[in-house]
Amino acid sequence: MRTLKEIMGAEDDFGSFLIKCRMDFKFFAESVMGLEIMPYHQYWIECFLSKRRTCITAPRGSGKTFQLGVAFPIWISIFKSDQRFLIVAASKDKAKDIVKEIRNAIEENELLDALLTPAGKSTSWSTSELKTKTGCQIVVRAYTGKGIRGQHVNYALLDEGGEIDNRDTNLFFDGIVPTVNHKNGHIMVIGTPKTETDLLSTLSEPQRGYHALTYAMWNEEEQTSMWPSRFDKNKLDMIKAEIGIITFRREYLCERVDEGIMPFKLADIVRSYNRDETFRNVGQEYKTTDGETTWGTYFIGIDLAMSPHGDYSVYTVTELIGEKLYIRKIQRVRGIHYKDQENMIRQLYADFKPTRVIVDKSVFGEIFVSDLREMGIPAEPFKFTPDNRNKILDNLMRLLEGNKVVIPRNKENSDCIAETANLTDELQKIIFDTTPTGMRTYKSIGKHDDSVMSFALSAIGATEYGPACEYMEGAVDFRNEDQTSIEYAREDANPLELTRPPKGW
Repeated sequence: MRTLKEIMGAEDDFGSFLIKCRMDFKFFAESVMGLEIMPYHQYWIECFLSKRRTCITAPRGSGKTFQLGVAFPIWISIFKSDQRFLIVAASKDKAKDIVKEIRNAIEENELLDALLTPAGKSTSWSTSELKTKTGCQIVVRAYTGKGIRGQHVNYALLDEGGEIDNRDTNLFFDGIVPTVNHKNGHIMVIGTPKTETDLLSTLSEPQRGYHALTYAMWNEEEQTSMWPSRFDKNKLDMIKAEIGIITFRREYLCERVDEGIMPFKLADIVRSYNRDETFRNVGQEYKTTDGETTWGTYFIGIDLAMSPHGDYSVYTVTELIGEKLYIRKIQRVRGIHYKDQENMIRQLYADFKPTRVIVDKSVFGEIFVSDLREMGIPAEPFKFTPDNRNKILDNLMRLLEGNKVVIPRNKENSDCIAETANLTDELQKIIFDTTPTGMRTYKSIGKHDDSVMSFALSAIGATEYGPACEYMEGAVDFRNEDQTSIEYAREDANPLELTRPPKGW
């Protein structure tokens, strides 16, 4: 329990302490409840108090529900009598959780318990509503209609407005909105966005008359976090890597990623073009800090097919140099027997000596991977489940958005131009889609996506790998006449340095 001594701190006059609490929500929440109040929290409270209608679209974890559904009604209930609150949650379980949080916040606080808990708590407190010693009533309901109509309240809060589709808004407009009319009350809708047609989007339309606010947990331009102590950049990068960029953009940046939108923007793809780079037939060596040579860090992603008239088998070789992932070769064939494909992979392995070879196992299965391993190739099977497919495409989108891909476009190499043009075309024909279960995913509207998948497999291999070789400024290309080996060194003969990709790359 938070004791009165902890609550008062250095304050020695209880009367003046309560006056400060009444006049300043931030002081109350931090001193009495031990919360951390950010400026945006305080502004939300001011909006709930002063504006008739407010709609807040904010990231997961930003404190929406607790600040507005727990701390706010507790604060008002202490200093105003006979106030009525209606809190509507997306589900019955969530409604019960909110009531439990309110009860715990009061019962585990010596001051709040003394000021708000009534003598007959067992009869006046239930799993769906609480009556306080000050005559206030906090009613919590699920978004089902039961127990909502007929309420007359001063403050109505709808939690998780993003969960309500525009086809299901009748209860909000016909049931929740009328609850504040009798008392000229205030409505606050909060949530994280789901689609372009959810209730948050609807209420953000200017003609609705709502004070609509949208927040993002991370401001890329200013490199600042909305709540620095809870969500610094490292933590957000970890979350993004774990949940995928689509979910991250929706849940933490509050972007509505709707069906049909292209995840791979043409501007990002073209920005990755390098007209001085071309395809290569072999790998290369680099000078190290100790004067020795080391082989480059290569990865091969293989998307397999067997039909002579259907999909292509595509082999993509990439090289990781510092932060950048360079496409070194794309080989695309169709109608080739799997034994011939094994030989093609063996030749690529001999030419580039890759660190990882990631193989789509859905076509030929484990036997194909086993054959490659018997050849001494470190082949790793990859199963194209919906989650795995989302994972590698999330990663590829992140790399392109972050300008960490180099696509060679040297016009002197016709294969390079043709294959990277095909890759660009396939990337442009990937769109966001939604499965019947509501999971956000990717869909190709083109005839093929084999080059994209091969590239994505190679890229995930590089992303999950460790060290990479870094160029130094002024590097000079010393190339053997037979093109079998390439070394890079500074003109002043200083060796190149081995580095790891930056944390969170």
